[in-house]
Amino acid sequence: MTAQSYKVKVLMIKERESVMQGTDLVNEQWFPNYIVVRKPLTDGGREVQNADAGNEWKGMINQMQKGVKRQIDEMKKEQKKVNAKIENEIMIIQKMVSENQAKAEKVAAENQAKAELMMQEIMEMLAIKKKGSSDAE
Repeated sequence: MTAQSYKVKVLMIKERESVMQGTDLVNEQWFPNYIVVRKPLTDGGREVQNADAGNEWKGMINQMQKGVKRQIDEMKKEQKKVNAKIENEIMIIQKMVSENQAKAEKVAAENQAKAELMMQEIMEMLAIKKKGSSDAE
């Protein structure tokens, strides 16, 4: 029983005694010369009946903690896998960028060389034309 139910019983007894006559209050059959004391069983200052409930809660809490730790460990492993995959993708992209940059530099150098060659040809053509027009005069 809980303390609340004991309190209710005590209040009921008190109420009943308040309506009794004086002769009823001295009746030893109703009021013996001893007191019955009820208290929960204890084991080292701890209630035995609540110890099982406490252990049950402790077990549930430990089980929940283990579950959470297991989930955290799984998440960490998954995160490491994802990070490794991302790093691999980054390396592949960096390699592609450097290859493309090298190709672009090569094409730019080729275009520069072609442009210089064309410029040289144009200059030579202009020089020939200028020379031909000065000879014609």
